[in-house]
Amino acid sequence: VYSNTATTLLGYVLQNNKNKDDYQDLLFSEVFSKLGMYSSTTKITKNSLFVSKGYNGDVMNEPLDLYSFAPAGGIYSNVRDMMSYLALHMGLYDKYNLHQGLSSAAKASHDYQDAFDAMNDIGMAWFRYAYEDKVYIYHPGGVTGYASFMGFTDDYSKGIIILSASGA
Repeated sequence: VYSNTATTLLGYVLQNNKNKDDYQDLLFSEVFSKLGMYSSTTKITKNSLFVSKGYNGDVMNEPLDLYSFAPAGGIYSNVRDMMSYLALHMGLYDKYNLHQGLSSAAKASHDYQDAFDAMNDIGMAWFRYAYEDKVYIYHPGGVTGYASFMGFTDDYSKGIIILSASGA
């Protein structure tokens, strides 16, 4: 069963296990720097230049500080960095023998764990939706004024990223 609380707790356990000062340091050393994701962060301020304003209807929203829940979705990124993260999950680094530890962990997170609801199964934080002869692996996200979606086919032939400053 998917749980933001359990995901947050796991993030802090990993942070302590790796002797990092905070979750941002863990992500940077273990993921962001290895994938060249230099615009991704868990530390956001209202004055951060690269973050767009979110909209909920006609109301403009400032970015929320989700630092305490960073492991469960408090990561701010851009399309370029998310493409690197998608490439990792789709195994595109495998043929170059890059990031082997990250790549195998990413692929293991897609594996079926349990039924989520009538239409979706769940891996480790990835939803799985079967339609006709394909399985689609995806994860949506959102907070007030912002929405995101990343997904790919289980044969890793197609993927998509959608980032929006409207919704949720």
